[in-house]
Amino acid sequence: MGLEVRVLLPTPETLAAVQRVAESNPDYYRAVEGDVAGPTAAVDYFDCTDLPPAAKHLTPYKLGVYEGETLVGVADVLRGYRTPDCAWLGWWIVDAARHGQGLGRRGYAAVEKYIRTWPEITHIMLSVVEPNAPALTFWPHMGFRDTGERRPYREKRGEVTLWVFNKNLLNLELCPGKSHS
Repeated sequence: MGLEVRVLLPTPETLAAVQRVAESNPDYYRAVEGDVAGPTAAVDYFDCTDLPPAAKHLTPYKLGVYEGETLVGVADVLRGYRTPDCAWLGWWIVDAARHGQGLGRRGYAAVEKYIRTWPEITHIMLSVVEPNAPALTFWPHMGFRDTGERRPYREKRGEVTLWVFNKNLLNLELCPGKSHS
């Protein structure tokens, strides 16, 4: 069955589905926030009051990846954050019951395909919280490159370090890092 990206609205059904996906990922939440997903994780996902000051004028795209009618992945994208040609992926999480089945890769590819419909966007950026080791290895496999930028970030448990990654959507290279001659 194929995957479909849909814009999410905070309906009771969507809130329940987002909460289910969030709660299915205790390891992610422990790595990123120091604790499991709280009972308001879905409401917090739709809360746009904690945007960085430079993004207050932007509308976050709350995207769901569906397999049939089941929400299996959730993304949060800021269109035009940092620069007008950048899409910033603020959150990407998939149903943990599906880990190891390629859903993270296929779901992200569907989200990227959606982002590629925005004609001004030439690259996607994201940051990874340093303790999230699986993400530090996942994103390079999806074509992202570590920019070398490190930023401190204040979390519930204290200060952590964010690693910033970038993916050039105009890169015509078939397999980054390999010769095609």
